[in-house]
Amino acid sequence: MNKGLTSTMAEQSMGAAVLCPYLVPDIYDISEEYALKANGISLPLTTYTKDYDYASFSVTAGKVTYELTLLDETEINSYTISPLKLNISATITGNMMRFTVDRDEYLIIRINDRAKRLVLAADPVESDVPEETGEGVFHIALEPFNVVPVAAESEVAARTAAIQRALDDASQYGTERGNGAQGIVYVPAGTYFISNLVIKSNTAVYMEPGSVFISTSKRSDLQEHWFKDSVGKPVTWWISTAYESTNIKLFGRGTIDGNGEALSDDGMINNLLVPIVTSKFEVDGITVRNASAWAITTIRSKEMNFVNLKMFNSLNMGENDGIDVCESQNVVVRNAIGIGLDDPFSTKAWKETTDIASGKVGWPGKPEPVADVLFEDCIAWTICYGFKIGQGVMQNQENITFRDCVVYDAAVGFGIHHKYGTAEAKQITFENMEIENITYMNDDNSAWMTMFIVNGNELGIGPISNIRVKNIKVYDNGKGRGSAKIQGVQGATITDVIFQNIYMPGSHKAAENLTEMNFLIQEFNSQVTILKEQN
Repeated sequence: MNKGLTSTMAEQSMGAAVLCPYLVPDIYDISEEYALKANGISLPLTTYTKDYDYASFSVTAGKVTYELTLLDETEINSYTISPLKLNISATITGNMMRFTVDRDEYLIIRINDRAKRLVLAADPVESDVPEETGEGVFHIALEPFNVVPVAAESEVAARTAAIQRALDDASQYGTERGNGAQGIVYVPAGTYFISNLVIKSNTAVYMEPGSVFISTSKRSDLQEHWFKDSVGKPVTWWISTAYESTNIKLFGRGTIDGNGEALSDDGMINNLLVPIVTSKFEVDGITVRNASAWAITTIRSKEMNFVNLKMFNSLNMGENDGIDVCESQNVVVRNAIGIGLDDPFSTKAWKETTDIASGKVGWPGKPEPVADVLFEDCIAWTICYGFKIGQGVMQNQENITFRDCVVYDAAVGFGIHHKYGTAEAKQITFENMEIENITYMNDDNSAWMTMFIVNGNELGIGPISNIRVKNIKVYDNGKGRGSAKIQGVQGATITDVIFQNIYMPGSHKAAENLTEMNFLIQEFNSQVTILKEQN
């Protein structure tokens, strides 16, 4: 029996949003630190790491009034609700705080400087829920698949084979009908321990709220795809696409759980979702959590959309990036939250000989550039970079935009780290960004922004050019004597950089020079311009 509430919508008073809570599966524990209500409805909170608990649910248009209670009855003396730009204020009554939000938002809340925060992930309500049965729908719990959810790891091979059959049947259905049709694999609420899955063309996978695909913890059950030199462990592409596939969608309000710590303890780590050499690929509303390597890794793919995406990883497990756009084009990541020790949002490009591309199962085709990528309305919380170009720039990276994004906390708010390769990073835009906290240090970097070039592993150097940084609000300069940097090297410079409307901590006036922006490290750069403040 699943914990928590059903996903039946609960009607609220006039002007308020209609709330749709999600089930919390049996494998997850309920928070013992916080209790939550939204528009008078109790919402279950999933306890996750020592750093945060979270709640996921959907709301229609309208206001949402939250009541958050400390279960140990400690009086609330202080709080922050991020993003700060929303200007959300609360009323406090003893151990309870109450506040109202105008719409669905992803929020991070800290009370009384407690180590454990609370993440509220309010999604827009689902508008495309398929029927459970009917032509073109392949319900995994029904004949001929008969997949039964379990709360313990068992019969992984048989369950995986049955779900793979449903995926294959759905692909065949969509392909035979043509004209962009998709067969739909319907995944009902419940927990499904599985090994590797491959999604083929013309397939949609719908995951009900409360449904969880969770990775087996046994290395022997999984395929090794490559070996990560920096960690010294083999890596599996846990759920991937077929090569040369197209027209794939993964949607709903379910969870993809990498079971990262348990698998790592058995000697393997995992990329959770790997769209590889695919096109017209979409993810909408899914929660991705507990990765032990880069969670979502796009590889040599194009026309991709990731929306209403929650990436909940640990702040204590390295190499667990959120989404890495690798050698892909025409990619949009919108309305997303990424939490993890490593970079939640980044782009990278490699060579055939790089470990990730040349492993036991190498990347098909030839290296490609990263081009035409948009990250919009995203929130990052990490010990590394919130938003990042690099480190791999072995192929060109160009026309990449980070817009309307918030860094809740990081070592570096955003930046370009051209560490590996001789290609160019160019036409990069950071606009309408807010940097709330810089409390960590990463490779001696602690700053709201960095742009620098190094010759990592003697793999050569390449330039950075045509960078636009506009409408930035910085709340925190960095840890200790942290400094922003614009640091090229002899033979590879940083050129054509324009800053406009950069507001540093405590200032209501835009910075007029690099020193005011705390760029204390400046080497091998030219054509750096600070435009006049504009409203």
